[in-house]
Amino acid sequence: MPLTAEQILAASKKCQLARALKVHVPEWQCDVYVKMLTIGELQEWELECLRAKGEGVEDFRSKYLAMCLVDENGARVFPNHAQVKEIDSVVGTRLWKAARDHNSLDEQSLEETGKN
Repeated sequence: MPLTAEQILAASKKCQLARALKVHVPEWQCDVYVKMLTIGELQEWELECLRAKGEGVEDFRSKYLAMCLVDENGARVFPNHAQVKEIDSVVGTRLWKAARDHNSLDEQSLEETGKN
């Protein structure tokens, strides 16, 4: 018997929480989680990049990280991407790479999206 849309979405949400990547940040003496983006979240971010039309996307990395960094319950750690801009570059780059890799996006694709 095929699953209903509601059953599929519930299973997807459960899977998304289970697949969050735990990342220890020694500088903060805590763990954060990198979530798997939904297709809707990814499309939202990509659309913003495409609308920039070659001008580059303001806060390209901080917006992406704000979408990906969550607590153990799946709630965003940084609801406002401007907060992410305050993270030091060493930690930010490490988390950026973790988010990129965990969401199966290669660096070239992300950088090209950011340039569009």
